[in-house]
Amino acid sequence: MEDIEAGDWKSRLQAYEHIIELMATPTAALLNQLQVQLPNYLADINPSCQKTALTICDLFFKASNDIQYDAIAQALIDKCLSARQQNSDAAIPLVIQCLKNDREKVTDLLFKKIMSKSPHTILAVISVVIAHLVSLTPKDADEANKFIEYLTPLLQHNDQKIQKEAAGAIESAKVAIGKFDSTDPNSSKSPSKELVTPSKVPLYEGENSWPSLIISETWKDRKAGYELLLSLITPDFPLAQYENTFLNAINDEKHVACNEVAVQVIEKLAITFKTQLSRRLREYITPVLNAMKEKRQSRFSNLQSAFDAVALNIVSGSPYEQPFLEYILKMLTNSSIRLREEAVAFIIRCPVLPVSAPVQDQLVKMVDDANLSVRDAVAKALTKVGLQKPGEIKIPEKQLQVARQRAKSPDTRRSIKRKPTSQTAVNVWRDWVEDETNNLLTSGQWNQVTLGLEQVRKQFDEDSSNPQAVAAGLSNTFIGKTFTPKVMANIVKDILYYIKKEDSQKMADD
Repeated sequence: MEDIEAGDWKSRLQAYEHIIELMATPTAALLNQLQVQLPNYLADINPSCQKTALTICDLFFKASNDIQYDAIAQALIDKCLSARQQNSDAAIPLVIQCLKNDREKVTDLLFKKIMSKSPHTILAVISVVIAHLVSLTPKDADEANKFIEYLTPLLQHNDQKIQKEAAGAIESAKVAIGKFDSTDPNSSKSPSKELVTPSKVPLYEGENSWPSLIISETWKDRKAGYELLLSLITPDFPLAQYENTFLNAINDEKHVACNEVAVQVIEKLAITFKTQLSRRLREYITPVLNAMKEKRQSRFSNLQSAFDAVALNIVSGSPYEQPFLEYILKMLTNSSIRLREEAVAFIIRCPVLPVSAPVQDQLVKMVDDANLSVRDAVAKALTKVGLQKPGEIKIPEKQLQVARQRAKSPDTRRSIKRKPTSQTAVNVWRDWVEDETNNLLTSGQWNQVTLGLEQVRKQFDEDSSNPQAVAAGLSNTFIGKTFTPKVMANIVKDILYYIKKEDSQKMADD
């Protein structure tokens, strides 16, 4: 492991992937070595290597009981939050975990020279802070006030988005300590106001209580209500009295910022009340699954931990048995790439073994999944469950006979590699492309279409897993449409660009 950084990026990537395999049964020596070397891995300049190092970091946090969080946090903040969006999003929940375990040091690291950092990094820092603030209570007033002090200079930043996010974070800090005042837009600049003591915070009665807030027509009020509810969840919380209230609200919630906190509420409830929630499992897991399908899921800092909390706490037995098996199989067979990815990722990180036969069978069927990232994850999952060698995968005799018969036919004597149809590729495209980008492409106005093509290229630079789907999706979008010759030439040029990016052996015949 000491020589990993010396190799080329492909060698480093293989070495990191080998560490992930070793983390299935980590030794004390491996964990000790990772404590020293992990910051170097996280600083890897290659995006693919760094992303794999982030996976190692997540596994290390789950496996080790002796972690120097400040050293790892510094690498995450300096090297990962400033990286490409995909890696930055993956780093955020890890930084949050560092912050929870070493609040003072990590807070200082987050805001060190904050005004000189890039807007991308500053927004990532604010996301970390907002996610952490919802775990605070009025007893943490000093810490909340420290965050307000650190965030206030960002209100003068020349980037308006940073100003807006910083103001929202300051509001969240005030909610945490019971100082929230939605009618006073300048409250963040009034340090002379008295803090509201815990005894003054309305709990279950009054217009400003969380039951009233979470059904408000204003999303900011609902978000504040979920944050207040989150701070009140303890073993003494009157679950039976209020379960209908918050479950109805959470399952009806549409705003992404509110859903972000609602998912955290579900996680905390699952950890606190465990199997007491089992009779309403569907209502607890559905909001998490909906968030996983959300195209903007990167802003959710705890989706996987919330899913794990439900799977491993609410269900008394194995998550690979009923009643939870139903949800695992639905995710593995879902048309949403994100849900398939999340299901396989759960299997990889879940400590429960063995994996039941229905799940194993579905994983075997997914080795030819249309999406490259899903196929790669499936290979790792199969390794974990002991099916990494093709010879170990048992194929029913009936299927073998059909395959042999097809092989004898001259009409079917073609490449044995599975080729997805163009319709499948278009479905992948619809799941992949951002809604805003798709609206631009289908607007019918040449300037909007040009902007949409640029957005597709930016998104492809971050996720280039399926060029065929992008080419098919663009072709399907512009069939029968005409624009100026220049715009039409750009459309054709872009489609050819994505076609050339795909392996010719994997390209559909159409």
